[in-house]
Amino acid sequence: LIRESGHKLLGLVNQIMEIARLEAGAADLDLHEQPCAPPIYDAIRQIAGQARDRGVTLDLRIPTPEPTVVCDHRSLTTVMAALIQNAVLYGGEGAPVVIEVAVEGRRLAIAVQDFGQGVPAHHLPRLMRPFEQGENALVRNASGAGLGLPTAQLLCKAMGGSLNLSSEEGAGLRAVIRLPRAMPTPRSVPLVKV
Repeated sequence: LIRESGHKLLGLVNQIMEIARLEAGAADLDLHEQPCAPPIYDAIRQIAGQARDRGVTLDLRIPTPEPTVVCDHRSLTTVMAALIQNAVLYGGEGAPVVIEVAVEGRRLAIAVQDFGQGVPAHHLPRLMRPFEQGENALVRNASGAGLGLPTAQLLCKAMGGSLNLSSEEGAGLRAVIRLPRAMPTPRSVPLVKV
């Protein structure tokens, strides 16, 4: 019990330090172009045990060919793990969670959709503030300090992207991150003298 409590406390301190670094603009990110799937798979592996325990299926939809994204691998994994964990915890036991990747011009959108109780629209801004949680009973049943979404939002911003939430009561919650895509470089055509 002491060891478990110590790990939880250490995790909380690390999250607070991460938020402080991000708010100060001191995050050390390695932004580069890469395929979008590896960070998503890494996040799914982190949450797979919790999903199994709750009977939740994770439905991943990635278009072919696999799109690329400009990101920091560790940061995108952290963001995806926070969003998927929220969806698993608040989507209801046995309910699916859909993770869907879509290309939107110069941006790559990754959506995480649960089908739980949802959150009233006017409460969504509160969920993006540190230490805030929803007020309904379903949300209160989950333990946590309310740092996952604020950290995810700051990491997305540090990577040049955004995080948006939308929800309707009784229809679940949808979180969408949008990050830059590397656009193909136009090929130059050599001039031919006639």
